[in-house]
Amino acid sequence: MIDENAVLKEFEAISYLSPSECAKQRSACHICCINIYDRLKKSEYERDARIISLAAATLFYTYSLRISCEDDNITSIKSGDIAVTKDNLSCVAKAKNLKSEAEAFAAALLSDDDFVFCGV
Repeated sequence: MIDENAVLKEFEAISYLSPSECAKQRSACHICCINIYDRLKKSEYERDARIISLAAATLFYTYSLRISCEDDNITSIKSGDIAVTKDNLSCVAKAKNLKSEAEAFAAALLSDDDFVFCGV
């Protein structure tokens, strides 16, 4: 099985969350690891750094989606002439790009079970 502690450590580096906040993502991390493990060509690839990075990027994308959907997030603050705005959708887009890049790097280690049907 993919080392979930290594994935959470990589997730901590990506997300800049505290270790205690990252620990709250353990169940989501477990699900991400299971999904990626099921896609491995060989089980010995589970320790490869590209797989750890892919699991962490997938977890970060999942986390970003969840956070962007929360209603209590403050996305804009204005004080006098100064305004600070945080766009949750751009954060999700960046997380998606990170996940896509990680999948590209790990592609050689993953099985390709996608089905494509083209008309004649």
